[in-house]
Amino acid sequence: MKHTAGPWIAKAMSRNGYLESARVIFDAAGNEICRIDYEAMPTGSEGIKKSDENGALLAAAPELLDALKELAPLLDGAKFDGYRQHVSCIIAKAEGK
Repeated sequence: MKHTAGPWIAKAMSRNGYLESARVIFDAAGNEICRIDYEAMPTGSEGIKKSDENGALLAAAPELLDALKELAPLLDGAKFDGYRQHVSCIIAKAEGK
């Protein structure tokens, strides 16, 4: 599985140009990758805050995956065995394995 190349950017978007209604994740070329509608979250400012936080996490995903791939080979040896296994599982999950 190959994901859309990063960097990704999270932006608040509005409907009808009035109120923010979603957090949208775009790739570097400006193509929409995904959308988190505020309506799908709890109502009020807490729901908007969670959407914003989820959007920030999603936008960071490609860079986080790249960092884990760079880190994994450095975790050799018994001292880091548990970390290596955990990092490998996260990479596999991100790659849809």
